[in-house]
Amino acid sequence: MLLFKGKYLNGERNGIGKEYYFNSFNIKFEGEYKNGKKNGNGKEYYYNNSKLKFEGEYKNGEKKWKWKRILL
Repeated sequence: MLLFKGKYLNGERNGIGKEYYFNSFNIKFEGEYKNGKKNGNGKEYYYNNSKLKFEGEYKNGEKKWKWKRILL
């Protein structure tokens, strides 16, 4: 289970939001949602330190186009 902070429309995630790892205040994902799915720009973060892991774009909940991996 993930914790989510953001906007909902008709019970689904819509707009800008953030997901957090379960039992942690560490952020897992921040970005755009549409109809409950990741859609648009997004950033993924490492579990143990919340440092940026990937940056790119989603469409209908799937990674699309070019993604940039951030090395520690």
